[in-house]
Formats: sequence, C-alpha cells, structure tokens
Amino acid sequence: MANNLSANFDPYRLLHISNDAGFNTKEVKQAYRRLSVKYHPDKVDKSKIAPEAANRRYQRLVLAYQTLTKQKMYDNWLKFGDPRGSSASQAMGLAIPTWMFDEEWRAQLFMAVGLLVVGGGLYFY
Repeated sequence: MANNLSANFDPYRLLHISNDAGFNTKEVKQAYRRLSVKYHPDKVDKSKIAPEAANRRYQRLVLAYQTLTKQKMYDNWLKFGDPRGSSASQAMGLAIPTWMFDEEWRAQLFMAVGLLVVGGGLYFY
C-alpha cells in the first residue's frame, strides 16, 4: 500500500455508503462484501484496468473497511484523517515495531530488557 493517503480519505465514500452508516454495522460489512467481490484484483477485466491500479483500488477498499470496523483505526481516522495514525506515529513505527506495545508482548519485553540491564551490569564488573 502506498505510504500516503490523499487528504480526503473517506471510508464511507470508498464503500459507497452514507456517512450515517455508523461504525462496525451490518451496512458496512455488506457494502464491503459486495465491493470486494466486484473489485478484487483477480476478478477485474485486466484489459480494462492495469493490475497495479486494481491492487491499489482493492487495498484502499480494504483500508476503508478496516477503518470502519477496527476501533483504533476509526479513532485515528477521526483524529488525524488517516486510519494509520499521525505521520509522526507512522515514522516512529519504522523505528519501533508496533508489536512491542501490544499487551501480550509487554511482559516478555520487560523481562528481556531486565536481563540485558542485569546481565550487562554483571558483565562489566
């Protein structure tokens, strides 16, 4: 997926539904299913649309669906206009993997850092 979204990213428009469709509703899911079948890169007429364009269109459709079904992406879209978050947080994501902030990895991360600190401290004595 391209790293930049246009300033007017609108998941409702991309899914061809009204803005009052809400978040994570049946209407959102039905629209996505209908359009994903229609615009899937394997289903389009390759003589009418380039494969790269079909892939980009489908990826934007998937991003629109995820924006309207995943709370964090929806909140990011409302706050920053981009479901992936602010450009600063995206840049930070390049330096620090997001999995490091997930709850399930937090204990292992702290333990690993602790071992490095303690182990490193013992090594220098």
